[in-house]
Amino acid sequence: MAFDSAAMSVLLVLALVLPPSTLLALILRKAHAPGGPAGAAIAAGIAAALLIGPGVLGRTHPEFHRAVFVGGAAESRQLDELLARQRADRAALQASGVTEDAVVELEQAHVREREPLIRARDDARRHHRQRLDLVLGAIAGIHAALAGLLVLPATSAHWRRVARELVRQGGRPLLAGIGLLLVAAVPAVVLPAFVGGVGWKGSLAWGLVFGVPGAAAVMRATALAASGMAAVVALSLALLLGWSLAMTMTGAGTFLGFMVVLGVSHRHLRALRRAARGILFTITLPSMLALAGATIEPQTISSAPAFWIAMFIAVFWSSDGRWLAGAIAHRFLKRNGSEPARASWLWSAQIVNGGSGSMQIILALLLHGAGLVGHEVVAAAAIGAWLIELTVGVRTRLARLLDQRADS
Repeated sequence: MAFDSAAMSVLLVLALVLPPSTLLALILRKAHAPGGPAGAAIAAGIAAALLIGPGVLGRTHPEFHRAVFVGGAAESRQLDELLARQRADRAALQASGVTEDAVVELEQAHVREREPLIRARDDARRHHRQRLDLVLGAIAGIHAALAGLLVLPATSAHWRRVARELVRQGGRPLLAGIGLLLVAAVPAVVLPAFVGGVGWKGSLAWGLVFGVPGAAAVMRATALAASGMAAVVALSLALLLGWSLAMTMTGAGTFLGFMVVLGVSHRHLRALRRAARGILFTITLPSMLALAGATIEPQTISSAPAFWIAMFIAVFWSSDGRWLAGAIAHRFLKRNGSEPARASWLWSAQIVNGGSGSMQIILALLLHGAGLVGHEVVAAAAIGAWLIELTVGVRTRLARLLDQRADS
């Protein structure tokens, strides 16, 4: 089955991705699944990816799955037919008792005959991948615009207060944010060195995915500046490491969200934020994960050492490591009285709880689109983000206990 029309191919992808991911997200939210709306969205995206990916759809209808999500189905079929004919020709030639040189000559002719079909299949798959990246970039851009509506402070007074704080403190929050990123990202940069073929760019990309904190809207000016600076540095490094169309569309979406926040009245902004929250956690976040996971083979990535290293980082470091790094950054900030002397762990928990899971997924998808990380990092980032959302309450309670102990 082939889909020659690019528009038909895109529409079919959306028809397969959006309904299951959205329906599962709604069901999990109605069931009050652990992790709140964000946890339900991530779980729905992972479940939908398993349904429409190689695990279920790829096994029940393999040709249909390849045609929709892999591409080059017609070219692959022609290549398979050619290979079958070449094997029959080789067997017939060997059965005739000819010399080994004749068999080698036939194999060389077969290789030359296969090369155009292999190039045609690879080109078709690359073009199909570009179309899927365009769809993913469009969804990521919408997601970034909606997230900007929810996260970015709505008043110019808040931004002036942030600027005054930065001037008064001599940029200490910015230094704390860079330090936060470095401390949180170091293990995620070092561990991929044990995976063959990652390279220095790949290691930095791993560090960005699992080390960068999210900027929480509930935080005060200095905290917002610190975590926001870490996010800006991380995204800038991502653009330097590799470019993709999805990165451009995500950046455009973030800018659009920022402009809407500044240009809309408070009354209208509240209504927009309610609608944005519903769309973000019901449609864009689960559909991004479902589309990204539609080509991930669970058995293949689970047998790769890189997946288990990424899982170790995602489970133990992308939450707890950022939490520890945030507490260290808070101690740096509070030396000159810019933050309360207590509540370092709670301050840091707000950073981790304030949207870092969603940012982790976005970074993983964007860097995967740029060819800097593999499927194993995308899968581990999604699972790690889900665990972050599941442990929000536990982390907050534990942070209060740690702060009380430090104060006593």
